[in-house]
Amino acid sequence: MLLRAGESVIVDATWSNNAHRAFAQEVAAGNGAELAAIECRLDPQLAAERIRHRQAQDVDASDATPDLVALLTDARHAWPGAHQIDTDRAIDAVLADAIAVLEPGAR
Repeated sequence: MLLRAGESVIVDATWSNNAHRAFAQEVAAGNGAELAAIECRLDPQLAAERIRHRQAQDVDASDATPDLVALLTDARHAWPGAHQIDTDRAIDAVLADAIAVLEPGAR
């Protein structure tokens, strides 16, 4: 496992459930790693619009659907420990915010 070998890893998921987040924290701690939780935030209507656009262009590798956005929004648990990043901005700005969270000493 890369994490055990001291490598940084990214686990991309919805993380909408507290139990899943706790498990991720346990895995990180059990491997001597620090967890940097980043929550990407976007208005659900804009998220659904983006999904429909990608689907229409047939360039979306994601399993996400507009219906799934509504389900995940309703099932989402608050995540006060995560760094929240608004993703309704230019990708360069979003990326800069994410990198800033991952910088040593940022957490």
